[in-house]
Amino acid sequence: MGRHQIPPSQVIENPLRRAVLHHLSRVGGHAPTIETCRALGIVHRGSLTWSADILVRAGMIRRHRIGAGSRRSIILTITPRGRAAIAGGDVLPQALELSA
Repeated sequence: MGRHQIPPSQVIENPLRRAVLHHLSRVGGHAPTIETCRALGIVHRGSLTWSADILVRAGMIRRHRIGAGSRRSIILTITPRGRAAIAGGDVLPQALELSA
């Protein structure tokens, strides 16, 4: 499939993506995905994964794994660009390209 673009202003127009940024900001900048799901009432982790992918590509959060085997967790961390986005600052200088 082709690529489509999300205008910078629309990256955080989505309520779930905006909620993820606000949650990370409130909890000190980083949180495991499972705790983020619980805090935001997300039942299907796929919704968070999709939104996190978009935020990662926009440079608003980072995602990394910690631990090993069955004790491995994914941690989401808000970036300065993510903090600026929820503060109303300039989000991105150009449209974000995503593969469909």
